[in-house]
Amino acid sequence: MSGTNGEQLIAIDDGFDETKIYSRALGGRKIRSLFSLKPTDLADLGMKDGDREGVYRIDGKRYAVGNVRAPEETRFDDYPFSPGNLAVAIHALRVAGVRGDVEAVSGMPVNRYYTMDGEVRKDLVLRKRKSWMRDVAVYGEDGQELPEDEVPRFVRVSVVSEAVAAWFDHCVDDTGAVIEGRLREQVAIVDIGGRTTDVAVVEDASVLMAHSGTTDHGALDIYAAIDRRIQGQLGLTRPVPRQRIVEGMERGVVTVGAHEVDIREMKREEKRLLAERIQVFVASLIGSEAAFINRVIFVGGGAVMLADELQGMFPQMEVAPEAQYANARGMWKYGVVSGSRRDAA
Repeated sequence: MSGTNGEQLIAIDDGFDETKIYSRALGGRKIRSLFSLKPTDLADLGMKDGDREGVYRIDGKRYAVGNVRAPEETRFDDYPFSPGNLAVAIHALRVAGVRGDVEAVSGMPVNRYYTMDGEVRKDLVLRKRKSWMRDVAVYGEDGQELPEDEVPRFVRVSVVSEAVAAWFDHCVDDTGAVIEGRLREQVAIVDIGGRTTDVAVVEDASVLMAHSGTTDHGALDIYAAIDRRIQGQLGLTRPVPRQRIVEGMERGVVTVGAHEVDIREMKREEKRLLAERIQVFVASLIGSEAAFINRVIFVGGGAVMLADELQGMFPQMEVAPEAQYANARGMWKYGVVSGSRRDAA
């Protein structure tokens, strides 16, 4: 679907490890989104399968994005407004084959988007929008800067609370129409991301701020804990490359030098611990409202990772279909709805 002036309307859910994008034309896509301040010094032997890093210049500095060897930390408050975050967003669009003008919809955690009184933090929203409107130079595989017509560029940026975006996904269909019966439900959205877990309790299209909030616990906790345990077990003096742990989560084994470290029990313990932390946080927020909530909907990549551990946590709980894309789908639907209202005005 196009934006109001013919731009492409694309939702971008920028995560710590992967960026999810969504539009009607693209569907849902996941793109590796680690970034580094140092483009690789490796010689490419031409054997990589679509995993080459992208190189971008923003505010005079170069950023490499993709499966980089030494990714920068993203768990800091200003990350959503940083040049690295913008490089990640542009890279995701490039990998998806997007060029030209883009109307983007992105998100921020509940506690960054709203004040405790339910007011939108307009200063932070404006800061996010301005951050993504900066000039970006994009480099091709030959190291030369690409012409403007070969790269995506943001011409309009909208921002919504991430968990509230998932509520839009639950309540609105692809045409922007409200799904019958869902608007007046009281719904708790629990968005388990990489850096944070967001909770938004929504009733009749209003966020109940007393029962909504954000905690700095997410899927990254599991990777970090396993890294610490491997370092301790092997006597290492620096972290294990994150990609080794990501791959090891699937195999149950992390390879470090000549060592094969079995992480299956570590993974079980750390997943259980994170699920328990999230349960305590959600229960403390919902409190006395629990009896009135129709659904507790878990979304985000963390909800997929913890699917077994979350089962039975709340009697009215459910995991959203393709939960890792719920935020991006909802951001896109928010863009459809807000765009229609802007057109009507």
